[in-house]
Amino acid sequence: MSTLRSVKPLDPGDISVILLLAVSALTFALHISGSGLAICRHALLTIKPIYDSTTVLDSECSAFFICLILSETEECYLIGEVPTLRFKMEITDGSVDRYVGIAAPMLPCIYDICQVSYLLRQDERPSNSEIMGIIDAIELVVHKWTPTLPEGCASRFLQQEMVSLLAQANIFRWSVLLMIHRLRYPFGTELAAGTALSEAILEGLRSAVRHTKRSIPHMEMAYMVACFELTDLKARQMALEEIHIFIEFSRKSRIRLRNQLTALWAIKDIRGQVHWCDAVSWLPH
Repeated sequence: MSTLRSVKPLDPGDISVILLLAVSALTFALHISGSGLAICRHALLTIKPIYDSTTVLDSECSAFFICLILSETEECYLIGEVPTLRFKMEITDGSVDRYVGIAAPMLPCIYDICQVSYLLRQDERPSNSEIMGIIDAIELVVHKWTPTLPEGCASRFLQQEMVSLLAQANIFRWSVLLMIHRLRYPFGTELAAGTALSEAILEGLRSAVRHTKRSIPHMEMAYMVACFELTDLKARQMALEEIHIFIEFSRKSRIRLRNQLTALWAIKDIRGQVHWCDAVSWLPH
């Protein structure tokens, strides 16, 4: 982290060094503490002036950049803050990212969800009709996006890999729709829609493991928002027991996720109805 702090970008060529250092530091942090928010923020703030003036990164830089964007955005969602950068890179035809596969178009939507969540937590904020208009616009983008494998995938990937890519994209999409749903409606209300999306996510994760014999990468947030909807005690216990199946990367991340799930379930059970933007204040970070 100290090496990363000492790097100051002078030209676009420095971005690759910063991203490599940041992802290395992030990987270490996730194994040690389960959180890498400070690292992501510092790296993204450092490259922001250059990123704001370009939409093109080479494939290696793009992958590292998306890793940082995704990690920071997920953490910001949990604390009700706005991420450093909104993803705006052009996705080339046939592009498959090593972290989010074909689901990169969902990254700006998650940023926008974080922004709405932040606005809802402020004393001075837009009117409810304005907020709902913003939410409607985000949802429209998600509904318009259909996960599709790029041409030529059959010659580039194994069958199991293609199954995983499509499952990952669909689960990302469902999780974004579920996050939008809980911006509109408190937990404890509009249960049918929340349950349907939750079940789709959980079945998608289980089905992918059955067919590919491995977990889908980077599904922490999707698994979390799906499990937040659970009310049945047996279903909750199963969700806790399955964390190690779907979240393999870091033991600390699994512990953190378990704590967040049990905390939100307790809040729901005590209060009956609670809005996501209020629940954020009580979640362990």
